Amino acid sequence: MDREKVWVPVPGYEGKYEVSNDGEVKSLARFIDKKSRSGNPCRHFYGEKIMKQSADKDGHLKVALSNGDGKPVGRFVHSLVLTSFIGPRPEGMECCHGNGVASDNRLENLRWDTHANNNADRKAHGNYATGERHHMSKLTDAQREEAVRMLPYEAAKKFGISIERHYQMRRALGIRVDFRRGENRVGHKTGKGLSNANVQA
Repeated sequence: MDREKVWVPVPGYEGKYEVSNDGEVKSLARFIDKKSRSGNPCRHFYGEKIMKQSADKDGHLKVALSNGDGKPVGRFVHSLVLTSFIGPRPEGMECCHGNGVASDNRLENLRWDTHANNNADRKAHGNYATGERHHMSKLTDAQREEAVRMLPYEAAKKFGISIERHYQMRRALGIRVDFRRGENRVGHKTGKGLSNANVQA
């Protein structure tokens, strides 16, 4: 049997927008006061319609909502669904997609959870961007492996990264530099090999 579609008001936009348990957002029929091109006040009637959604670079869907008092504000659909059906986001929590599909905003696929658990979901679904897949990465994985084997000033000069960034890359792998012998060593604390780099540069 098909699941019933349920619509509830969007908090803060009551009488203007509603969101469904399927992740759809609709604008309700209403009159909106505006100004004509000549500057005179006038009223326009807008019928009910399903809102168009757009995706960000990670595939999360968003819509533009307006209270009629200024420029529309972009809101993530997953946040609207959880806030409207479950309640406000608890402090320290974020929205998690249970199946790892960022565009699947069905209520049963969403939950408030910790950042750590959200990352665990991403790793389990293969959506956790690390190394050269990370959007802030300047280096490929091969370049990163070469860089952490070099002295800081050498890596900074060759790859255009800061010395502090080089230290961060090495610390993440438990690598220290023996400056007296001019070589890198893998620390005993982590014991991670360079091929398992989980560092952004």
